[in-house]
Amino acid sequence: MRAAQEAREEAALQARKNDASRRQRDLERKRKALAAQLATLQMELETIDEDAAVIAAQERDREVAMTRDRSEMVRRRGSDPTATVTKSRRGSAKNGQD
Repeated sequence: MRAAQEAREEAALQARKNDASRRQRDLERKRKALAAQLATLQMELETIDEDAAVIAAQERDREVAMTRDRSEMVRRRGSDPTATVTKSRRGSAKNGQD
């Protein structure tokens, strides 16, 4: 009877060890898969950051070019770049000038 009890305990111990080993292997596989996903996401983030930097630089270049072009037009015309209303020689009927 004692030998049968010891055999059952030994079998239960071995089953727990096997189960623990299986769970450990599963966790290691999951860790590796998550590490691979993380590496992929980090590479994607770097690509997005690079693309955003290029777009921002292009926009800055466009703004600089527009400012330079406006300044050049103002210099050539000798006018105020912020003026939005053009004045006629006769004036405007709205302001009472003739």
